[in-house]
Amino acid sequence: MPRMILPHDIQAQLERYTRKHYLDILSADSFYRSYPLHPPTAAEAFAHKEHTATWINQWQKVSWAEIDYATKNWRQAGLGTQTVPVRATISSKQQLYHALTQQTVAHLNDLGTKLEIVANAIGHQRARETVKAWEKLTIDDIHRGLALRDWLEHNPNSGLLPRAVPIRGMDTKWLEHNLPLIRALTGIDDTGLAHPQTTIHLRVLDPTIRLHPLICSMGLDPAEISPALDHARVIIMVENKLTFQALPDYPATGAVAVWGEGYRAEKLVQIPEIQSLPVLYFGDLDHDGFAILSNIRRMHPNVTSFAMDSATLDLFREFAIEDRNYQPRSYQHLTQEESRTLDALLAANLRLEQERISFDHVLTHLQALLHNHQSQ
Repeated sequence: MPRMILPHDIQAQLERYTRKHYLDILSADSFYRSYPLHPPTAAEAFAHKEHTATWINQWQKVSWAEIDYATKNWRQAGLGTQTVPVRATISSKQQLYHALTQQTVAHLNDLGTKLEIVANAIGHQRARETVKAWEKLTIDDIHRGLALRDWLEHNPNSGLLPRAVPIRGMDTKWLEHNLPLIRALTGIDDTGLAHPQTTIHLRVLDPTIRLHPLICSMGLDPAEISPALDHARVIIMVENKLTFQALPDYPATGAVAVWGEGYRAEKLVQIPEIQSLPVLYFGDLDHDGFAILSNIRRMHPNVTSFAMDSATLDLFREFAIEDRNYQPRSYQHLTQEESRTLDALLAANLRLEQERISFDHVLTHLQALLHNHQSQ
C-alpha cells in the first residue's frame, strides 16, 4: 500500500502538536504548519486505483487547510495526466481550530481564558512558567487565588487561620489543595497564615507508664505530648488506624503507639520527644508505604520496620491487589531487604495492605523487636 497521507492523519498530528505546544499556540497571533502528503507513484496509483481515488477525493473536500496540487504524468500506467494533492498547509489559528476536535478546541479556549487572567495578574512570562500550578484549576479557583494574593499583600504575617480569611470560598482544605497556585501568584512560600493545630493520636501500651491507669488512648497537640512520653522507651508507629487501635498492651516495655496517618508520619517523627526514642514502623507493603518508611528514616536516626519484608509478602501474596503503575525509583534510606520487597511489589504491580496481613503475624514480629529493645 503506498504511503499516502490522509486528512485524518494530519489532524492526528495537529492534535499531538497542540497537546505539546498549547502555550505557544495560545500566546502567538499566528500559526503555521505544513505537511507533505506523499502522493503515489504512477505504478502505485495503478496498483491501488480505488485507494488513490479516495485519497484525492478526501483532500478535495478539506476546508481547514490550503492544499497544493501538482500535475502528474501517469500515462505509462494508463492513467493519463492527473492533478493530485502534494502538500497541506495550515496557515492560521482559525484553520487549526477548524481541524481540531471540538473537545480540544474547548480545552484550548478554556486554557486561553485562564492564561489571560493569570497573565494580567503576574505577567505573561511568569504565567507560562507557572502553568502547571493553574492549568487544571477552575476559573473560580484562579479568581479566588488572585483575591487571596491581593489580601496577603495588604495583610502580611496576619497569623489568621485560613478559615478566618474574609474571602468567599476560602477555607483550610482549599488552601492546602491550591498552595502551588498561591506560590505561583505571590512568589512566596510562606503566606503568613496560621497552621491549624494538629492532633497526635497516642495509645500508651505499657499500663505502668500511663498518666492515668484508666486512660490508654489520647489525642494531644504537639505542645502537650511531653508528659505522655516522659517514661516511654519505644514508639510503635503504624500507618493504618485500625491496626493502631487493635494493638494490645505490652506491660513493662515502655511502648507507646502513634498513628502515623500516612505521609503525616514524616512530620510526627520530627517532634523532639519522638526524635529521642527508637521508632518501630509498620506500613502498607506498597510504593507509598516504603516511600514513607524511607522518608521518616531520613528524618529520624533510629527507625526499624517490622512485617515489611519479603517473607511477609510471600506468605500473604494471595491477598495482594493490583496497584497503580509506578516508575521504579531508588529510596536511599531503605534496607536491602526492604528494597527487595518493594522491587518485588513494583515488578508485579501489587500492593499488600496492612489489614490483609494476619494480625498474629504482625504481633509476632513486633514482639520480637520489643524483646530486643528490652534486652539492650
